[in-house]
Amino acid sequence: MRLSTCTLLFILYVTLAVFQNIASILAVRFLGNDSIISSLALTGKDFILILICVTAGIAFCSDLLNGKIAVRKLAAVITLVSTCAFVTVTTLQTSVEYLQDARLLLILPLSTLLGILLAWRLNISLIMRFMMSISIFVAISSWIEYALYLIWDEQFWITMDLENYYQFRDEDRSSSMHGGYGGVPGRFYSWDVIALGFQDPIRRLVSFVFVDPTILGHFLSFAYAIALFQRRYILAFFFFLTCAAGIAKGGLLVCLFATLFWAIGISIQSGNYFRISMISTAAVIAIGVAAYFGIGSQSMKNHVSGLLGPVSRISTAVLGQGVGTGGNRAFYREKQRGRDLEGNDAYDRAEFASESYVGSMIQQIGILGIVAYLCAFWINVPRQVVVPETLGLRVAALATILSSLASESAMSYSSTFAWLVLAAFAAAIDTSAFYSGRMFGELHINQIPEFPALRAVPPSPLQDEPIYGR
Repeated sequence: MRLSTCTLLFILYVTLAVFQNIASILAVRFLGNDSIISSLALTGKDFILILICVTAGIAFCSDLLNGKIAVRKLAAVITLVSTCAFVTVTTLQTSVEYLQDARLLLILPLSTLLGILLAWRLNISLIMRFMMSISIFVAISSWIEYALYLIWDEQFWITMDLENYYQFRDEDRSSSMHGGYGGVPGRFYSWDVIALGFQDPIRRLVSFVFVDPTILGHFLSFAYAIALFQRRYILAFFFFLTCAAGIAKGGLLVCLFATLFWAIGISIQSGNYFRISMISTAAVIAIGVAAYFGIGSQSMKNHVSGLLGPVSRISTAVLGQGVGTGGNRAFYREKQRGRDLEGNDAYDRAEFASESYVGSMIQQIGILGIVAYLCAFWINVPRQVVVPETLGLRVAALATILSSLASESAMSYSSTFAWLVLAAFAAAIDTSAFYSGRMFGELHINQIPEFPALRAVPPSPLQDEPIYGR
């Protein structure tokens, strides 16, 4: 089977993104900070991403010259390109110190843009199988790492000298190693359980490859949703159990949203409206209980303040306050400069729009951040579902975009970027008005012969039943 350049580059990007952390940790530990291999292990995926962007841009220009671009696709592309260009230009005009801030700021608009531009140019069936296979590997590696922790405590990571690794990464967050036991980062443990009556924090699953429970949770939440909608329930349970053991709140929120969407969809298909009412009632109760315990917590106040703070100031800075003025990096950068900021102070979080990805977008680029977010949200809302195998992917993407309102860690090049590109790609397939000016209607996969990448997708178990979104 001959693979396109875009497909090969995408698979290479995912591979480098997944193994980036452990590869760079090993390189720094055994080759030193000055080794070029250490730097390449950390930045290799970014070079591949640049190649993907160039390839996608060339493909778009080719379609544009051949008259294959519908008005709606062109409008979405112009909106997202304008956002990316504005961020890049303003960053270069200020300081290269903020390039990392700009890079993080581009995750959502760039992933959505690439998904649209690469439509019909990726072998979606092959990539989906690859993503699920690598998700299984990541989940298994997480349990192996935890087994080693139970046997040898934190000795493995102590040997890897993580503190030196974080210094190599030039992280500006003073809390990188704070709060851990025996030389590991504090994020290896969940401290939220102390508020529930526990005496000590609980060790989380971190994975050998990601070495971070939050990234692990967000990455596997997509795999969980896909497995659930494909009715691979044992695999879905395995992914959910791994997310739960990692105590990744953002990932678990995506799993909850996907489960609710799936349960309601199954009930609608079966015509069991009593089950729908019971599920809806249970969801309302669960959300109410979570809100009751969460609203009063300082952590929840920080997340809410990080979103509402920049929204309240947008009238005074329509195009934002500049790249590097918002987000967690800006918050901790000010702390390192000696400013008296308390990490649990909601007022300070509101000032720097930290703990909210959308809040940091609005803080830095103003109204453009809102437009880019709404554009990504609109594209990812499931409407017509031509390829049912991708529905779980799109539901997880929508849940992640929603959770980014109150979480900055929901957006990451290592955990969610590739999934979001695929979700926008699937949305572009389903919303054929982007390409032909009309909807596919009631077509099934085997009725779309002009796109060979889709022919390899196995028949959907739902193909003889009503499909969600019709």
